[in-house]
Parts: sequence; C-alpha cells; structure tokens
Amino acid sequence: MSKVKRNDPCPCGSGKKYKRCCGTTNAPNTNNQRINNELYQLHTKFISAVMDKYDNKLSEVKARYTNSSIEKDQETAEIYQTGIVLWILFHVPFLSNNKTVFDDFFAKNSKNLSKPAIEIFSQWKKYIPSVYKVVSLSKEKRTVFIDDIRTHEQFEVPYQAENDFIKGSLIIGTLVPYADQYGFFFTMIKLFRHDEKLLSELLEKYAENGDGLHKNFPEFLSEALLSGKEDEAWNNRLHEQVAQLFANHMIDKDVSDDVLFKGVSMWQDYCAKSNPSYKNVPAYAAALEYLVQKNVLHNEEVTQSQLAQEYVCSAGSISTNYRKLAKELKN
Repeated sequence: MSKVKRNDPCPCGSGKKYKRCCGTTNAPNTNNQRINNELYQLHTKFISAVMDKYDNKLSEVKARYTNSSIEKDQETAEIYQTGIVLWILFHVPFLSNNKTVFDDFFAKNSKNLSKPAIEIFSQWKKYIPSVYKVVSLSKEKRTVFIDDIRTHEQFEVPYQAENDFIKGSLIIGTLVPYADQYGFFFTMIKLFRHDEKLLSELLEKYAENGDGLHKNFPEFLSEALLSGKEDEAWNNRLHEQVAQLFANHMIDKDVSDDVLFKGVSMWQDYCAKSNPSYKNVPAYAAALEYLVQKNVLHNEEVTQSQLAQEYVCSAGSISTNYRKLAKELKN
C-alpha cells in the first residue's frame, strides 16, 4: 500500500486531512481524552462563573420570563427557572456589547485552550435545549443512548450513575459536543409523566414559529411543564397525598428515580382499580413503601414496625393496607 501523505484525506472517512486526524503525533483516543479533559474543566469553570460573576444580572433577566401560570406551583416554578437559565446563558444577550454570558466567558477563557478544544467549545452556543428520550443503556460502556424526539437524531452520552436515566423516560436539556461524544450542559430536567407525542407536537409548533426554539424556548417550556401537570392530576386529593408522602420518604433515603417512579405507578394502578377510601394517609403511604421495599428493592430487613415509627401510624394498619395492595396489584 502507498503511504498516506499528510495533506491527503484521512482514510478513516472523517473528511479531514490526514495530518489533522489519524496522522497526528498522538493516538486519536489520547487526543480525544485530552480535549475532553479541557472541555470538562471549562464546563465546571463556566458553571462556577455563572454562580459567582453573573448571578445578580441573571436573576434580573429571569424575571422577564416570569409565567403566572407556572408560578402557582412552587415545584414546577423551580423546574421552569432551571430550564430558563440553560437557555438564557447561550441565547439572551444582556451583557455589554450585546453579549451573552457564554460569549463573555468564551472571550475571557478560551486563550489558553488547544485549537481543537476552542473549535468545539465555540460550537456550544449554537445548541438549544430540546426533549430527548432514553432509548437504552450500556452498562459495559457506561453510556446512555438518547433520541431527540423531534429530529430523531441519536446521541451516546456517558453517565456517572445509571439511575439518572430510566429507559423510555423523557429529558429536557442542552446537549453540547465534546471530542468524541456529547454531554448535558449543567443539568437536565427529567419528565416522567409527560406524553411524548404531545411534547413532539409542541416542539414542532414552536420550532416553526418565527425564530424557532432559539427565541421561543420559554413559551415551549412553560406549556410543556403545564401539560405534564395536567397529566399528573389526581382525581382524589387523598390519593395524591399518599403518593407525595411516599415520595418524600423515599427521596430522604436516596432511592433512585426509577424505583420512586415505579412505586408511584404501582399506587396509581391500585387507585385506578380499587378507588380506595380512607382517612389515614400515612398508613397507606407506609404500606406502599413496604411493598416497594419488599418487591422492588428486595429488602428483607425492613419491618412494618420500623415503618410505623417513621410514618407515625400503627404496624397493624400498615399490614392491612399492604395485603390490600399486594392482592390487587397481583391480579
């Protein structure tokens, strides 16, 4: 075989010159890792700068996008504010010289980066938050495969904890590129009860409206979150209180999202089948946790007496309600 010259197209098919791809002095994987490390450090530094240097001005800008419908529910309002920040940092120029926070940070921090890292980092400002579906996880590679529900483009994203992702669930976030992969910028919003078709239609609606999601993201986000609240509505206030009390206790115990989600789903199934009537909310919430601890987490050490103390109810009422849950959900 003839030797590949430095200015020839790289044989790997990347479209780059050989000298800028597989012909570099370092191995490609080593180069990618070095570039990714630069970008990881920059990512962390960017987030710190947002909190330390831009926080006051950012609060003023967030106030412009206050939504009265969202503000009625504190939890939803906090989620909305998180999503708005992800968008503002890259797409709202409110600093001097008509700069975004990203523009300002990039100008001050890109000088000491390698050229490949600068090229990749400069692209981050083009990316807009979207909705992604978790398709599958690879425990061996410690990556999750996600699909943009509007464009159907698929991405492979490394993860730290696999419990952060539930197959089939939806996520709102900003994916940004690294050397050989993608990652979520700062954080992501997990949507467990939202309708994929509805969100896809909303994305299309706002993407086609004027300047697209680049300008219309706040409107999309508020409508998306409110549609989820409608889907999560409970017909019975007591049923909702059981789910909330159960969730609070499980969160305090650092139980993973997928287990929490499964427990609430089990409770919804039970309510749909039996429409239980009761006054003792803690006794049902404790019975639900006992069921989840036994059947989902396979925890043989948990006792009804222990849960009775935690939920401030009697062990006997937990036992009675547990039998009802187990019998109905078995059918």
